[in-house]
Amino acid sequence: MATLPQAHHNVLDLSVFRGEGDEARAYGTVPILDTSEARWFASDPLPSDVIAWFTRDGSVGTVEERCDVYQLHRLHDIGVKRRDRSILEVKVRRSIGDDLTISADLAAPFEEWRKWSPFQGDPMTPSPDIPWIEVNKTIITRTFMLSDHEEVGPAEHVDDTLSGCEVEIAAVNVSGIDSWTLAFEAFGPKSDRRRTVGFSWAMLLAESGELDDLGTCFDLAAGYPEWLASIGSRLQAEMPGSDGKLAG
Repeated sequence: MATLPQAHHNVLDLSVFRGEGDEARAYGTVPILDTSEARWFASDPLPSDVIAWFTRDGSVGTVEERCDVYQLHRLHDIGVKRRDRSILEVKVRRSIGDDLTISADLAAPFEEWRKWSPFQGDPMTPSPDIPWIEVNKTIITRTFMLSDHEEVGPAEHVDDTLSGCEVEIAAVNVSGIDSWTLAFEAFGPKSDRRRTVGFSWAMLLAESGELDDLGTCFDLAAGYPEWLASIGSRLQAEMPGSDGKLAG
């Protein structure tokens, strides 16, 4: 039975989590999820026309509001957060692939990530010496699954034993800074993931048409850890004597 890696001086040994194959399924009783992802961030509030386009005027999509509390360690390839202020999650970037090109003006690195929730008392539990920051989110998600007949269709829930893709838009607020994000998170066999994203995007366009100038909205193509690091200097000003948004 594989064991979780030890933490050393608050830096995780990530080598175990960049493996391949069945080891991705679990370490002991800790479930592991592997995905391939592309994500973009814009430094503005989430536009109403993007919401209407993505949800077909509110007729589709799952909405979730929550506050995730992230550790501010400024590393780009690992994210540590407490989902909805409670459940600890660790997410490690295993590799950065070729760009995923969605349209002429919308491309991002297609990154492989591994995610799990350490158990109580696990040595992976993060140090209290590193500060945390609240990220308030309103997330709208649509899920698409790839059938045996190479067809993508909407799905009500994720089955990570099959090929599929969760597409999301989200309004995010960090210490009063409004931003929004678009993301594709593909799961299932690695060989299917890039294709599944393409099929999911094609289905969105078939339903709602193309949104003009979508690609020009974004300032950064990256995951949450890199985005948080990119605005770190602005967040740092909020840290001393914080009003509860940061926890040591």
